[in-house]
This record gives sequence, structure tokens and C-alpha cells, in this order.
Amino acid sequence: MEMKEMFEKAGDSVSKFAKSVGDNSKKLASKVKLNKTIHDLEKIKETAYTEIGKQYFLSHADAVEEPYAEWALKIVEANEQITKCKQEIAALDDLLICPVCGAEIAEGQKFCSHCGAKNEAKPEPAAEAKTETVPDEIVEVVTKDEPSEKSETDTPDQPSAS
Repeated sequence: MEMKEMFEKAGDSVSKFAKSVGDNSKKLASKVKLNKTIHDLEKIKETAYTEIGKQYFLSHADAVEEPYAEWALKIVEANEQITKCKQEIAALDDLLICPVCGAEIAEGQKFCSHCGAKNEAKPEPAAEAKTETVPDEIVEVVTKDEPSEKSETDTPDQPSAS
């Protein structure tokens, strides 16, 4: 009989342990769900705060009150730097930036395809080939049959002293 009682006690212990694990799992799942809800609501708040600040800036950009003037200046400076960077990128792609909406405009395009503004940029004249006169003393003529008589101290930037 002792064996039977021992197995019943062990079965009861396992049952209690399983119930405890199940209860803890339910609690943990509830906490995770609540924490996710809190996180989502905090993101909504953060977005709302950002949008309020953006709307304030847009409606008061010309007369920002003192505690916000430093932040408004940072926004203006960042916008100027962004515009310059976009212009540099466009120039690398042989494009222009629309002064009205900021969209890219192909160099020969007369109107912005995004907002319809007229492209006032004047096309730059084609770059002329530059020629440079080099004094005869600097020019060294080397034929295919004769190796150059440069010393080991000569560098590509400096002509030989001969």
C-alpha cells in the first residue's frame, strides 16, 4: 500500500506543478499582450506629439515663441541642408530640382511633371575642351627604341632634371 500512496502523492504533485505552470503561462501571455497594447498606445501618443509640433511649426514658422525658437531654427537649418543634398544628388544624375515642389526635373524639361511649375533653369553651355600650353623644356620626347633615362628619384609629378 505504501507504493500506491507514494504514486498518488507524486501524481498530485505533478498535477499541482502542471496547474502552476499553466497559470503562470496564462499570466505571462496576459502581461505580454498588455505590454504590447501599452507600447502601441505610446507610439500613438508619440506620433500625435510629433504631429502637434509639426502643425505648430507650420502655422507659426514666421513667429515662433521663445521656448521653441531653438527647435524651429534646427528644423529650418536641417531643411536647408536636405535641399542642398537633394540638389547635389540631382546634379550627379544630371537633373534639376523644382523650386516649387522639390521634385526632380530632367535637364531639358520645360515644366515640372509633379506640380506643373515652369523650369526657369537655363541650360549650361557645353563645356569647351581646354588646351594648355606646356613649355618645351618640360616636354621629354621618348621613342619606342630608346628607354627613358629617368633616375630612380624622379616622380611622376616632377620632370627629370635633364
